[in-house]
Amino acid sequence: MRSQSQISGTITPNSSILEITVGKQSVLRSLANSCPAKGDLNKDCRVNLIDFSILAYWYHRVDLPSAYDLNGDKNLTLADFSILSYYWTG
Repeated sequence: MRSQSQISGTITPNSSILEITVGKQSVLRSLANSCPAKGDLNKDCRVNLIDFSILAYWYHRVDLPSAYDLNGDKNLTLADFSILSYYWTG
């Protein structure tokens, strides 16, 4: 594999070749024994599209439940969606 990067409009030359080996065995990760710290709005121990939909429903609405204000600023903003995406489990 080779890569390039762009810094301030300047593109670097290709890197040296790097060999990457991908295994032939799937390894399942162990699931955590606890629910995500934030973002699990429907309390199913997952942060997924359902939780996103709940947050989207409350966007620009009055009387936001405090449980949906993920950063605690009393407003539902992009910051709350960012926190939700950080804890996303799928």
